Amino acid sequence: MLVKVGEDEERGWKVETKNGMYSIPEDAMTGTAEMVRATLLVSPRLGSWLGITVVNLEKFLPTLLVYTGMFLPCFNTLCSLSCNLPAYYGTQLFDHVAECISDFLGKHHIKHKKLPLGFTFSFPVRHEDIDKGILLNWTKGFKVSGAEGNNVVGLLRDAIKRRGDFEMDVVAMVNDTVATMISCYYEDRRCEVGMIVGTGCNVCYMEEMRTVELVEGEEGRMCVNTEWGAFGDHGELEEFRLEYDRVVDETSVNSGQQLYEKLISGKYMGELVRLVLLKLVSENLLFNGEASEQLRTKGSFDTRYVSQIESDSGDRKHIYNILTTLGLLPSERDCDIVRLACESVSTRAAHMCAAGLAGVINRMRERRSQEDLKITVGVDGSVYKLHPCFQDKFHRVVRDLTPHCDITFLQSEEGSGRGAALVSAVACKMATCMLTQ
Repeated sequence: MLVKVGEDEERGWKVETKNGMYSIPEDAMTGTAEMVRATLLVSPRLGSWLGITVVNLEKFLPTLLVYTGMFLPCFNTLCSLSCNLPAYYGTQLFDHVAECISDFLGKHHIKHKKLPLGFTFSFPVRHEDIDKGILLNWTKGFKVSGAEGNNVVGLLRDAIKRRGDFEMDVVAMVNDTVATMISCYYEDRRCEVGMIVGTGCNVCYMEEMRTVELVEGEEGRMCVNTEWGAFGDHGELEEFRLEYDRVVDETSVNSGQQLYEKLISGKYMGELVRLVLLKLVSENLLFNGEASEQLRTKGSFDTRYVSQIESDSGDRKHIYNILTTLGLLPSERDCDIVRLACESVSTRAAHMCAAGLAGVINRMRERRSQEDLKITVGVDGSVYKLHPCFQDKFHRVVRDLTPHCDITFLQSEEGSGRGAALVSAVACKMATCMLTQ
């Protein structure tokens, strides 16, 4: 697995794979998006910037952070979608994003200010400039027509212009992994890797310029957004995929794509457990060989159930309650088997994710010709933060597979929005410096 990740990672920088999905190089200011979280960054020295993140697929959660030498969470606002996302057209989605920004600015009485905006967009794009990215394809089950192949920053700018009730200068677009890395770098200067393990899964890291064929220059480092969720789309993971993985993929909106992500992320973890349970039922090993209609329904076993079941104290109460809501009457043995199924799926996810990260970090050490590497990884995402066992299993395997590396894991708080705001601040400062030269 480590070898396969390394080979795939390196292939992404080659000139012949310029339009591939393996690696998308970008400087430390740029990246690819996730619902709408708005972050206001205010600094007496540098001014004010707004960062927004398109984050959850069911609801939008704008968050205000005020910078006063450190970042402090101050306000939270909830803004929900009025219809199913698949029914959205590209312009409608970005009109909704613009509406959320307008509501956020109005609530905090800053609509009169023209703020530079950093936009976190956690889907694969072809980055053509710091403020221009062409959406290659949707991931994480997200499907909105009329957006693929278009500049998402342009779509947002057009939506803001259509509203006409506020002005906003979109100065930068970043991937959520990049925003997380930059946000954590603010706290720890050794942070050179950004990682998301939530609805989706992805990693970015600082690569040696001399190894990247896609850009000119030999000195320094650049941030590479790996888009590693697409690893395996050309058969590299076939020996690791099980029958349940194939069903999840075949019934997804992007069959044949994001195969590595489908082994790890929260978008698919609950469905994998459901398929395992149905297999056990079919072999008369669970629920007396009878599955309820709810259990037979795709998507009925939420990933949050996996976390809740593995958090059960041992009296099986949480497990029993969850299974009864699915129309089942489990025995104690049934509860134990369901817990084991959840543990098996989540442990595999942690180990697969760890193997990928270990491959990236080992390559970083080798390319820097360092005997030992001390590095910090900034991490965000609901699976990493909320699953009761994922972190410990993930950390242990990463460290086992990187014996010559001293790795610190730094959990990001509001990293996507904060990182986007920081990027917009740096972009504005760089532009000002260039104008005054």
